[in-house]
This record gives sequence, structure tokens and C-alpha cells, in this order.
Amino acid sequence: MKKITLLFVLFLSNCVVAQEISIFHSALDSSRFSATFFSNYAVNSNALNNSFYKKVYLGGFISNEDKALVGKKLKNINRVGFDVNAGVSFSQKIDTVFNQTGYAYFVSLNNCKHLDMRFSKDLFNVLVYGNEPYGGKSLSLGGFSASYVAYQQVQFGFTKTVKNDSAFTEYGLGLSYLNGQKNFTTIISKANFFTEQNGDYITLDFAGQLAQSDTGKGEFGSRSGSGFCTDFFFHSVFENKSELSVSIQNLGFISFNEKSPIYLIDSNFTFDGLEVDKLLTIKDSVLSAISKDSIVDNVAIHGNKGYSYTLPTTFTFNYTYIIQENKLQLTAGLITRIQANFKPMVYLTAKYFVSNKFVIIPLCSYGGYGNLSSGLAFQTDMGKGFILAAGSRNIEGYIVPKKTTGQGLYFSLKKYF
Repeated sequence: MKKITLLFVLFLSNCVVAQEISIFHSALDSSRFSATFFSNYAVNSNALNNSFYKKVYLGGFISNEDKALVGKKLKNINRVGFDVNAGVSFSQKIDTVFNQTGYAYFVSLNNCKHLDMRFSKDLFNVLVYGNEPYGGKSLSLGGFSASYVAYQQVQFGFTKTVKNDSAFTEYGLGLSYLNGQKNFTTIISKANFFTEQNGDYITLDFAGQLAQSDTGKGEFGSRSGSGFCTDFFFHSVFENKSELSVSIQNLGFISFNEKSPIYLIDSNFTFDGLEVDKLLTIKDSVLSAISKDSIVDNVAIHGNKGYSYTLPTTFTFNYTYIIQENKLQLTAGLITRIQANFKPMVYLTAKYFVSNKFVIIPLCSYGGYGNLSSGLAFQTDMGKGFILAAGSRNIEGYIVPKKTTGQGLYFSLKKYF
């Protein structure tokens, strides 16, 4: 039963908050050694729906109906987040450490990708409808930020279990080396956009910055930067069998190398067309006037320089109350993430034991990158030491994709030896 309980805590820490890597994968019970494979993805937004994601990703036609459905949910400022993680972990008990028992060490290898974005309602409308409908109007495209990072993680740490009669406490610490594969970070603090009533000219008054990792690298396993992070968890089961869990994940940074392009922009730009002296030279004159390099040279200060990227750090707190032992439990929790456009998320889950080897977990949450979400998960003891967990925090995304804004799947297979 304790195996199922530990896997439930593991599942919460991964499934509820955009499926983050967690050192709960390393928890052991009476077994001496365990190995775990896990994989997950999640995407969510307060405005963009699942049908829209699919068409953007696969290159489908975005109809006026698609645009209108998103438009109904748009706020003045909107957010979207995306996570993909996969990895393996190994954990083994240690007989004694300084004549004390209850210790175990773990090692994990993880591949992580994260996207975080913030955008205005005006920016979305200009991108999907163009500027023609807004002739004579001034639009605010500022307040935009986007950050993407891909990295590989090698983690080592320990866990400690302290038993006291019918209660026990577990805690663990993980330290990681991070191989920075790829990153870009953009912040546009100001972007006032105006189209003249008859379309004779447009003006853009904007300020912002862009940092991008070494453009000569970026493939899986390539190193354009290095960093470190730490994870921590605390899990206590009280004598009344209620449980308290606290965790901190991804507290750290990645420093990218000196070949990283940096752009600083603060400019007022007016475009009123192109002047062509000779028809036969139109190709060269147009291309030279609108090339990326010529625009950058005119409006941005740029050069190559190293920089540091701070990882989005997740804090999780949850409390479990046992209604009927080995049958029904309720868990309420709070999750927040700093260095991200992630609103504090509250969630509630029920853990129902169909049998001592099979558990069903319905859940609901509010906040994060999205709004109200519902999900369903299961865990099963497959025998011979195998524990399987799978589910989704946003199961509604697969049922009514045009009306919902989040989707995600989680899978974990653990073997006790």
C-alpha cells in the first residue's frame, strides 16, 4: 500500500503543475532498489484553445470561427505555457550513514523543454486579422514576453526516512548539473502601433530586448551553456494518517556562452512605402530596404555576449485527509511558479482505491497558465514490482477541443527490486 501512496504523491507533484520533473520519483518503501521511466507534456492558456494549438502546430487553416472563439476568451493581457519532460531515475537504499539508517541515494537523467509567453489582446488581433481593420486607431502591442529553454539534467541526491510508531517523515535534496541546449528570451515593454486611416503609413514606437543562445548550436545534447539547480521535498504522515507535503523544484540557472546574440531596441519606426527608381532594379532595392540585417542595424544595439537564464521555480504545498483508510482520500494543494507568467494554482483531488492494487484519481484545479481544469488519472500495481501511473490534468481538452484551453498527458513506469 505504501508503494501506491508514494506514487500518488509523485503523480500529484508531476500531473497538477504542468507535469514537472520531481525527486518524488526516488522514494523507496521496503524495496532496496528502484528504477523509473517517466514522460509528460502539457500546454495551457487562459485564451488559446486546443483546436487553435493543433492548427498552429500542424499548419492547418485558421478560420474566422477559430479566431472568434479565441477572441471571446482574450483579456487585455494573456498567457500560455508549454512543458515537455522525459527521463529515467534510479534509487538505492544505503545500509547506514554515520551509524544511522533510513537513507537512500538517487540519480536521474532528464530532458526538459519549457515555453512561457505573455501577450496583449491587441497583439493577437493584429497577428490574425492584420492591421487593415484598425486604420486610424492606436494599438498597444507591448507587455509582450516570451521565453523558451531546452536543457538536459543530470541529478544526484539523497532521501531520508524517519519513522516514529505509526507516523513517518521523508525528506530529500537533489543537486543537478544542467546542459543548456537552447534558449531565447524576449521582452517588449513598449510597442505602440498606429495605422493611418487610409493606410498611407504605419508607425511603431517600441522598446525591448532579445537574448538568444549560441545560434551555431541548439541540437539535442549540444552545449551552448551550463548551469545548476536544486530540488527539495518534505513529506510527513501523521498518526491520524493525514499527510503534508512541501516541495521546491528547479531552483537554479543556466549561463549561456559569449557567442549569444543580444539585442537592445528603443526606437520609433515609420513605414510609408518603398521608393523604386528603376523597375529593373526593384528586386535588389526592395530586398536591401527590408532585409532583417538592415532593419536591425537601424533600430537595435546588438552584439554577442554571455548571459544567465533563471529557471522557473515551482513551489508546491498540499495536505491529504483520509476519509476512509485504504479506500478514499482527499488532497487540497497550492502551487506557484516564479520567473514565469503562471498564476497561483489551487487544486483538489480524490484518491479512490478500487482495490489494493488499483487507484482512480479524479482532480480539478484553477489557475496556472489556464483557468478551470479537470483531469483523471490512475495507478496500478502490476505485480512483480511494477507500478504504472498515467493520466491528464486537462482531460476536457481531448473531449471539447474548441471550448477548452489546456491539454496534457503523463506516464510513469516504476520497477521495485
